[in-house]
Amino acid sequence: MCTPSYALYMAEVAEELGVDFKALKLKAGAFGAEPWSNSMRKEIEKKLNLSAHDIYGLSEVIGPGVASEC
Repeated sequence: MCTPSYALYMAEVAEELGVDFKALKLKAGAFGAEPWSNSMRKEIEKKLNLSAHDIYGLSEVIGPGVASEC
């Protein structure tokens, strides 16, 4: 769980370090706290080899998300 842009940054660093996400047992990730497009979702799913889900929140709540895709 993190912001979509940080997930892409992690994928970039992992590639530099030789980490193969296909060898990991990750299945899904929850991403939020910033806007992201469908093309960004597809890129995250491809690079991290997982299913990307949006978690919705409200700045007024100042806490965990209020809803999530399932």
